Amino acid sequence: MATLTETIQQILGINSGTAEILASIIIFMIVATVGGAAYIIFNRYISKWAQKTETTLDDDILAAVKIIIVIMIVIFGLEYALSPLSFLQPYNAIINAVFIIIEIFLGAFAVTRVSNIIADWYASRTALVAGKNSHHLLFILKKVIQIVVYIAAFLLLLYIFKVDLTGAVVG
Repeated sequence: MATLTETIQQILGINSGTAEILASIIIFMIVATVGGAAYIIFNRYISKWAQKTETTLDDDILAAVKIIIVIMIVIFGLEYALSPLSFLQPYNAIINAVFIIIEIFLGAFAVTRVSNIIADWYASRTALVAGKNSHHLLFILKKVIQIVVYIAAFLLLLYIFKVDLTGAVVG
């Protein structure tokens, strides 16, 4: 079975470099369309479904996450669209590493946004602590959660890239 690049090269009768670029453009256009469709589905269907619930927690979470999901789709598409380009093959390991870093930290950003929304929602449900609002305690809780999530993301990156920390931890 021929690849998309080979098919384009045979059908259009062009050289392999141009066929690779056209294949990348086609792949990215398809993924951009999928990202746009995901955004439309979020806006038209899922958001309206969430508005029918009694609380606003799900509405806030969807509002915070929908653009991140579309960005993730586009990043995955860009990563996949760059793969058939032969002139980028010497830099393939670096490009993949950059995309992994972006994807993991974007996922960590999404987790922190959702955790902040949940913390705000919980604080509004338990409005008073010792007779006054505890905005400072909520702020500290949010920051601790952010630190934990980003440290976990960093440790995940170290694990993926097989960085051995036994000497640093033991020493």
